[in-house]
Amino acid sequence: MDKKQKIIKLRRAGYSHKEITKKLGISLRDSVKTSRNIQLSKKGKRRYFQKVNGIVKPIKKQNKKLSLAKIRIIGNLLFDGSLYKTIGYHHSLMYINSSIELVKKFCKDIKEIYGIKPSIFIVKGKTTAYRAKYNSKLIFLDLLRYTPSYSTSNKIAKIPKEITNGSKKAKIEFLKTFWDNEGSISIKGRLRGYSNSNKIIKQLFIMHKELGFDAKIYKDRNNYILNLNKNT
Repeated sequence: MDKKQKIIKLRRAGYSHKEITKKLGISLRDSVKTSRNIQLSKKGKRRYFQKVNGIVKPIKKQNKKLSLAKIRIIGNLLFDGSLYKTIGYHHSLMYINSSIELVKKFCKDIKEIYGIKPSIFIVKGKTTAYRAKYNSKLIFLDLLRYTPSYSTSNKIAKIPKEITNGSKKAKIEFLKTFWDNEGSISIKGRLRGYSNSNKIIKQLFIMHKELGFDAKIYKDRNNYILNLNKNT
């Protein structure tokens, strides 16, 4: 196999021009010129977008208007998820819940909105939980367009105005994620939701009031508590 054929084979297999130059000891110009019109194979595309340093995995084109699926993604990440950068400079997002059905639904929403599949792990401790994790700079940056932080312990975190000023349907869909992740019901039938963010609990309170719910806010040592009247 001559050098030209080797360049084409490597390029089709998903190697970057920089990798090809190092592997074959050729110039960058020769690699680009020889493989300019070469189509990557299916496996090559997967390697190129997942393993080559500096390559950003593509996502679906995003609509300006928030869909219900995207509202659920934002809510789930705010209440039981996170966005963060790893030591290796990966841009990651993660959602964890003891309900496998909620995690599967989250993954379905991500696939619908962004076209990306997750890694799902079982987290074993006192109770079994399920974790969905994604590495995607484009998803990371897109989600930060709505709120500057998804950590409710950070004072800059907030519910996006696209939701607080949105339709009744949008608000209800978002509030479902709050109760799914942070809600509990006592033996006496008291419905309570918890947050460590004063700003977010106040936003949630206002949204419930706008929808006609009889809500009250309490404070304990560690959290703010949103209480709903069981007769609401």
